[in-house]
Amino acid sequence: MLQEDKEGQERYRVTRTYSRTVVACLTVTRDPGMEHHEWPPLVPVIQHQPQHGHHDQGAATMGNQSGALHHLGRQTYLLGPDARFKFELVFNLVLTFSFSATGVLTNSINIAVFARQGLSETANINFLALSLSDLVIVAWFLAKALCENPLLVHASPLFLTLRDFFLLTLPVYHAAQGFGAWVTALITVERTVCIVYPLRVKTIFTPARVSAALALVLLFELASLAPPYSSMQLVWVVSAGSNLTKLRHADQHGQHGALSYLVFYTAPSLAAFTVVTLGTAILVVKLRQSVRRRQEMTHKSGQEVAQKEVKVAQSVVLVCVMFVVCYSPCVYVIVKGALDPDFHFGDPYYEHFVFSYLSVTFFLQSVSSSMNMFVYIKLSSRYKQTFRQVFCAAKPA
Repeated sequence: MLQEDKEGQERYRVTRTYSRTVVACLTVTRDPGMEHHEWPPLVPVIQHQPQHGHHDQGAATMGNQSGALHHLGRQTYLLGPDARFKFELVFNLVLTFSFSATGVLTNSINIAVFARQGLSETANINFLALSLSDLVIVAWFLAKALCENPLLVHASPLFLTLRDFFLLTLPVYHAAQGFGAWVTALITVERTVCIVYPLRVKTIFTPARVSAALALVLLFELASLAPPYSSMQLVWVVSAGSNLTKLRHADQHGQHGALSYLVFYTAPSLAAFTVVTLGTAILVVKLRQSVRRRQEMTHKSGQEVAQKEVKVAQSVVLVCVMFVVCYSPCVYVIVKGALDPDFHFGDPYYEHFVFSYLSVTFFLQSVSSSMNMFVYIKLSSRYKQTFRQVFCAAKPA
């Protein structure tokens, strides 16, 4: 009788300890004043080994609880804060910052060149719109890098942390990214039609129609900003690390935010990426067929026209290939987030991994958004000529 009472008290003690520890695991939150490398330590693992020879129902229940507790305490996060700090240091503060600074310069040059060439051709309209969206993206990367600077994080109570800036401005980045994706899709479709139906492309894709399509995409992306910003607000929070009152981000979107994210970002982004991928594959196949067919031309003027069209198509293919390669990791984030609701930077288990993975995707996107100018200079003689007129004071040929 005394032995049974001792066993019952032991089961009650372990079960209560288990409950408290589970609550502690599930309620671990990030202090607004903490830096990303100051994540709280792992919750201690408390295990209980039942005595041999006793296999009653209470002992089995206690064993299941101990196994669940061990699973929770074994690994509180997928990637550690030290690894995340290294990822962000290398990719965000060095690589992404360097390419983004280059991208601000190159996209500004692209805008000046395409504006100088005029908007009478659909290609100039599309490439100008693509340069504008890329400029917004790389400018966002630069601003994000400033929030990651450890010298500026505690400089002012009004200065936002990386997490706050990320959450407050992420919808703008999503809108610019979505607009650029659909512009790339439109460029791919137009150039594919030009290769397949060269005599009808001018009647199908007119400057007015292309401008109207871009305006509709822009309105859709601007409308996507309304749901997230309608639930965002800035609140004053006392930081436990510095004992200062600072502005911090607060969000109360709930399930409506997940629905708007699916409608305005996930589905359109995946659709645009699919169009660009399939369109690029079709464009490569049709381009090879067109080159073989037009090489058989004996008329000199026909060969010159064909050569110009081939160069334009090649530039489009290179731009689209860079887009597909550099945005594929971002597509993984979108798909993973749609399939796993816990896969986001607010979940303690995924937080460090998500931020580290996003550091790599942002770097690849900065490469894609900053290297287009070099493709234009290499494959477009008209772009090169206009570039010299604008920046080198060269006379028109």
